[in-house]
Parts: sequence; structure tokens; C-alpha cells
Amino acid sequence: MGEEPIRVAVLGFQGNVSEHVEAVYRALDRLKLDGLVAACTRPECIRSASALSIPGGESTTISRMVARRSLKTEIVSMARSGRPILGTCAGLILLSKLVNGQDKTSDPGFPAVMDVSVTRNAFGRQRESFETEVELSLPGLTLRETGVFIRAPLIEKTWGSCREVAWVDKRPVAALQGNILGTCFHPELTDDSRLYDFLLSKAVRGGRS
Repeated sequence: MGEEPIRVAVLGFQGNVSEHVEAVYRALDRLKLDGLVAACTRPECIRSASALSIPGGESTTISRMVARRSLKTEIVSMARSGRPILGTCAGLILLSKLVNGQDKTSDPGFPAVMDVSVTRNAFGRQRESFETEVELSLPGLTLRETGVFIRAPLIEKTWGSCREVAWVDKRPVAALQGNILGTCFHPELTDDSRLYDFLLSKAVRGGRS
């Protein structure tokens, strides 16, 4: 019997959901892995997933839906199980413990599993969006990405086991905490993002608990 396919959930309330799904499928193809990717809005979908991608969008709207669907417990459980989570832009905000100086650990809409403080929209409004090359220093791997910044948050500080792994103009724009990677930019908007390879490689190593 072959191994079970990797099951990747993409939080499906808002943002570039279909782009994340397509990006994960491209990564599965590159890595020659068998996998299924689906937009997810229910607790049981997250519970059965090998990995989770949380897209950008409006963090306030997404957090309301996370609270309404009681998804926080499942996302926190996934983080603690060692299964990989990728949070991009608003996804990073939802994963951060401090947002605009406010403690989000008790907020039912914020999984808040990363030892990170972020500031919303720190890179400016929609019209100030930009692209730039970003180098990520991950364990045993250096990735060079085109970072697409759209109303992007900024990482103000990290602590505990979390560490900064990418910078733009000496400002941190990505952080890694074990199996959880958060970025201020949108990797799904480029055709060849290798961040999803990293997500899937951890899913293969860690599996589902």
C-alpha cells in the first residue's frame, strides 16, 4: 500500500484562496508528491489536514469568521501537533500574539500561536503596494522570492522560540517558529514560490498526529 496523500487545507473565508490552492498544487507537482488541496471553512477539515495555509485578506473579517466557526481550537491544536502552518499577510496577523500592541491570545478569532508582535498596514495603503526580492533564511534552506506587499503588516519583534528569517530595508518581513511560518508578503501571487515546498516538506516529515 502507498502512503496516504498529503491533505492541505487553505482557510477559505477571504483573500487569494484559489491562488493559494493553485500554488500548493504547483509545489506538489514540483516535489512529485501525491496530495489534495481544498478551501476549508469547517473544524473537521482542519482536523484532518496535514498542513494549513492561511491567506491574506482583511484580518478583522477573517477573525470574525474564525470565531463564528469555532476554528481557533483546531488551528491551535494543529500548531501544537507539529503540522506545518503558513500564514501570509492577514494570515500572519491572525497567528501573532500581539497586533498593534494588543494581546490577542484570548481573542476567539485569533489563533495567536506565534511569539510575534505585528503592526497592521505598516507598509502603506493599497496604492503603495510594491514588489521586491526577498531572501528567506530557513533551516537548511535559503529561498529567494519575489515578495508582493499589499497593505502589508510589519513584524515589530519576536521572542521565545520565534525568529526573524527575512528582511526588507532591514525591517523583518517573515518569521519562523518551529512548524509555523508567517510572511508579510503574498507568495501566492508569484508563479514560482518555494515557500510551499517548505510547507509540504514539513508535512511529509511531520505527518498528521
